[in-house]
Amino acid sequence: MLAALYVLNHGRLRGSSMEKRETMAVALWLALTFQDACSEARREELRKDILETSQRVALGMASRLRQRLGETVQSASRPALRGGVDAAALRWNSILDHEEIDLLRWLLADETTLLGQPYEKVESLETLVVTRGLELGGLLRRFPTFEHYDFISQNCSPNRLLSLEELLEGLGDDRPRLARLYHEKSIVQACPTVFPFLTALSGGCVEGRSPHVERPLTDWCGRALLESAAVTFSDQGWS
Repeated sequence: MLAALYVLNHGRLRGSSMEKRETMAVALWLALTFQDACSEARREELRKDILETSQRVALGMASRLRQRLGETVQSASRPALRGGVDAAALRWNSILDHEEIDLLRWLLADETTLLGQPYEKVESLETLVVTRGLELGGLLRRFPTFEHYDFISQNCSPNRLLSLEELLEGLGDDRPRLARLYHEKSIVQACPTVFPFLTALSGGCVEGRSPHVERPLTDWCGRALLESAAVTFSDQGWS
């Protein structure tokens, strides 16, 4: 635990990279937010410290990857490039452009592709919350920021508390259709501690007391978003 905290706070170790550090931060954030509290006080304090630090690093990464790059090359040593176009910057910015276009289409259509129907026809609130989180996580080209979570969870009641078991039961017949995209994902199968929600959604077992802990509906919306986005980036590459 101390080694993980050191890497998060001090950045790169020999032979490692910023990408590995940020990947570790996302994995720790997802895992520790669903982990039982440690019984020993000092270990629990350390666990909370790691959780807060990993969340800070992950959100810092999300912000960094969403900064657009200048497309004009300024180089005194290479006059031929002065005022030219930086192809790498164009490619970087085009990824963000495509994401914005995809999100706009999704918002205007107001339709769930996972269930193949308009959102207004989704009868179960649990299904609505989970579907919006999963779909947004799948659309993003960069890791989500707090603003993405705030946007999709704004209509969720923070006062409604559900355990994981109750949430899955509320999905009803929609559950198999929501789970099919993640059922055979190797990263979900290999890392059930990091992806407890997607593991349970696909019929896997989640150990400990956490599945029985009641959480606000807004938390489940954010959970679906983060786990789905992490799977997306494992497929596409982190940056």
